[in-house]
Parts: sequence; C-alpha cells; structure tokens
Amino acid sequence: MTVNDISIRLAGASDAEALYEMLLALADHTGHRHKVTATPDTLRDYGFGDRPAFATFFAELYGKPVGFCTFIYRFSTWRGEPGLAIQDIFVSDEVRGLGVGRALLAQVARFGVADGCTHVRLNVDTENKTARGFYEKLGFIEHADEHIHTLTAEAFDALIQQG
Repeated sequence: MTVNDISIRLAGASDAEALYEMLLALADHTGHRHKVTATPDTLRDYGFGDRPAFATFFAELYGKPVGFCTFIYRFSTWRGEPGLAIQDIFVSDEVRGLGVGRALLAQVARFGVADGCTHVRLNVDTENKTARGFYEKLGFIEHADEHIHTLTAEAFDALIQQG
C-alpha cells in the first residue's frame, strides 16, 4: 500500500457521520475525547448547510475514510491577505507514514490558492510532539509569541450581557 492508493475528495453532507467517527478517533488519539460535544447533526448543519462554517477533505483507501482535514477561511489583517486555518487533521494508524497528512494539507493549500489564499495556519496540541515535528518538516513555523485564548460558556454569555 502506498499514498497512490489513497484518494482525496471534498466531503459532503452525507459524510457527516463518517466525519464524526474520524473526529472521535482524533480525540481518542490525543486523549481529549471528553472535549467533543459535536454530533453528526451539528457537523451536518454547520459544515454542509446554506452557509458552511467549515470544509473537509477526506482521504480514503478503497472507499474507506482513513484521514480528514477540516479547515476554515481566515483573513490576516496584518498581512492583508486571505488564508486558511486548519481546524483538525487526522490520519489513521493503518496509513500513517505514507504521506497522507502531507497530501491532505497539499489539497487544502491548492483549494485555498484557487480562492486567492496565500497561507495556511494551524494550532497544535503542545503535547503532540510528533505532529509538531511533522509540521516543522513541512515548513510550518511555530510562533512562540502567540497564545490561544478561548471564551466559552458562562464567560461568553457574561460578555454578551455586559455589552
């Protein structure tokens, strides 16, 4: 088996269940399954509705999903350029090491270039040293001067109420 046996395609609404299963596999791989609150229905509604919030490429081996990459459009006001942000990327153990992750990222980049995008950005779990090394080999640059901050739940609601 080689990367040539893998096909990559843009996912559609009928893929929501498979995307959910792959998302759970990613969460299990990173030890964060407890953080997943999405469902196949929310993925279908937000990813494949009238105003998709994200897009997904599937990597398939003989029609079976073995990897995925979800991404969103972003705009860098400092650079003055549109780009893409990888939300999640995962390759199953059975094909890891064949170049599937690289192929998925290349497909996302080609997709973005067609819309004028000039860059791809992603966040990596600090404990996932393997992934960090993989991205660095591809030329991704880690930005030590930035930290991710998230506002959710009660704090999110409080901000809305405080105006």
